[in-house]
Amino acid sequence: MKPAENFSQDEIDKRVNHQIHNHSLTLFPAAAGVLMLLWGGLFASSIALVLGGLSLGVSLGFLAYQKKVKFPELSEKLVETLRNQQLKELKEKLSPLKTELEQLNCSQGAEQVHRLKIKFDDLSKMIQEKLSHDHANAARLNAIAEQLYLATIENLIQAKQILTSVANINEQYIDTQIQRAHSDEERESLLERKQVLKDGQHAAEDCIANNEVAMTKINQLSMQLAKSKNSKFDMEHALHEITNNVRVEQWQSE
Repeated sequence: MKPAENFSQDEIDKRVNHQIHNHSLTLFPAAAGVLMLLWGGLFASSIALVLGGLSLGVSLGFLAYQKKVKFPELSEKLVETLRNQQLKELKEKLSPLKTELEQLNCSQGAEQVHRLKIKFDDLSKMIQEKLSHDHANAARLNAIAEQLYLATIENLIQAKQILTSVANINEQYIDTQIQRAHSDEERESLLERKQVLKDGQHAAEDCIANNEVAMTKINQLSMQLAKSKNSKFDMEHALHEITNNVRVEQWQSE
């Protein structure tokens, strides 16, 4: 699994600053200005000194404008770009998942695909309402919520993969063959295969159960947000905590 994007405000600010400092209108005029000032100093050229000063002025002016005026817009655009990439990944994973789980007779997992979408749609609307005055922060918090959504979907994908790995084990066939076994070795081998099936089923159930816990916490978080007069209560921390717990459980089962 590739590392999740970091949507913390510090990380977004860091990446926007990096974009500004590496923009062609920051770098090229600054480089040209330094060279012309050196040329003017070495060869006593007043024209080169003036042009060098103007070039540095262009670079510094662009830098100041981006930082003082355009920074919020650039931050919002960066979050939107990263969110679009994340949502594309989410849609690709969601597309076949419900049908695949139904084919594996995993009705609870298939139902979770539907219910998770409803819960995260509702959470997204709540964030938008509470932060209607702060679009940039709302987009950032929604991006963090979508990371939690992705983590729960990855749990379902893992459940699907586990169930697929044991789908060709026929328990009825095994029980029949146990009755007909000609040796202890054959009987033990059949029992081991039956245990593999049960272990796989239990592991898949753990992934699904973990999502049920996450859905309860999402409901609790939505209620907290709805009741809060201060829309900036520590929602970011709460989202990270739930997401990390979902992923820790997933890693523990691997």
